[in-house]
Amino acid sequence: MVVVGASAGGIAALRELVDGLPSDFPLPVVAMLHLPPGAQTEIALRRLPLPVQRLTPGGSIPPGMLSLCPPNAYVDVFPDGTCVVSPIAGNELARPIDRLFSLAAHSFGSRAIGVILTGMNNDGSLGAREMHEAGGCLLVQSPDDAEYADMPIAAIAMGAVDLVVPLGSLAEVIAEFATGSPRMNAPSELRAIEAAFGDVTDVARAARQVDWQRTPLGPALMWPERLKVIVRETLDSAYPSAIWWGPHLTEVYNDAWRTLLGPKHPNALGKPARQTWENEWGRIGPPRGKGVS
Repeated sequence: MVVVGASAGGIAALRELVDGLPSDFPLPVVAMLHLPPGAQTEIALRRLPLPVQRLTPGGSIPPGMLSLCPPNAYVDVFPDGTCVVSPIAGNELARPIDRLFSLAAHSFGSRAIGVILTGMNNDGSLGAREMHEAGGCLLVQSPDDAEYADMPIAAIAMGAVDLVVPLGSLAEVIAEFATGSPRMNAPSELRAIEAAFGDVTDVARAARQVDWQRTPLGPALMWPERLKVIVRETLDSAYPSAIWWGPHLTEVYNDAWRTLLGPKHPNALGKPARQTWENEWGRIGPPRGKGVS
């Protein structure tokens, strides 16, 4: 099951996300948005690859369908694909997205995929942590392209996020997780690598064979824009050039620098520079405790 939480700006973000899913997407998708009573979300979500329904008390959550939670209500989901919808009392401090994610975590465990989109405040962050602890996968829209970044930032601060993904790539990543594609070979990750390294140099080809998720830099899909720009500028340079990034001084370099590495290439790519230059580190390394960011 895929559960999606959003607030301010969420209708447009949800539409873009679902519009990118394949029409034969195999899992049920349940979306909880903070909306006022009477909001006609279905009108804004017409003509999508998945059919859309609004959940009702005692209803079912079929696969291959976008099920919308009604406004001002809690929705509890269960392993048999049924749900319970209950109104939120006026005096309750409501966190319906937290509750949805928590129930999805308990009902589906490692088969749950949670997605936090744009929104104000921090509803969803506690449920995201429960989902992560239950073995589920937690994806968050990148705060950089969220209309309101509060909810993504709150979920990230919980330390329970598997990937922070630009909105335009979220659907593809969700589809990859739903089909069990290995992260290293996922098309979205390969495209992120190509965007940073290009596709014609020897180093660019080597970069596609690196499992960046296992390096200090993490998946290329999650690299900050500043890092991607610097990597591309380094690869485009005709002069021997390398960068040592972050507290681990992770090394990325161009083809001209590769000749200085000799047999250390390609294993040096994405490794802490100290490992590669161990014999020379006392002479070329930065002062102790210093890094690059």
